[in-house]
Amino acid sequence: MNKKTLIIIQAPYSNLAKVWSELYQFALVDDPIVIMGEALLTVPDEIFNNYRSIYCLDSDVNLLNQTNHTQIKILQYSDFADLILEFNHCITLK
Repeated sequence: MNKKTLIIIQAPYSNLAKVWSELYQFALVDDPIVIMGEALLTVPDEIFNNYRSIYCLDSDVNLLNQTNHTQIKILQYSDFADLILEFNHCITLK
């Protein structure tokens, strides 16, 4: 098991500013972040500058804009399930 925390961002568009602010308060640079659904619509550039491992599901890839598409690792759902099993601590921000 990994000692880092897996962070899942699954917030509605209307709550994203609050969620991104919360993330900056506790996430470490090596914490993997999985961004899902509407949260992919506006990912701040600081996320890419401050965190090394950023993921999204292949079913959500159409929500990415072209600028950040290359900086996010795309996961199949089965890969996402495997990723979750690597951690003993997971935080979901909604």
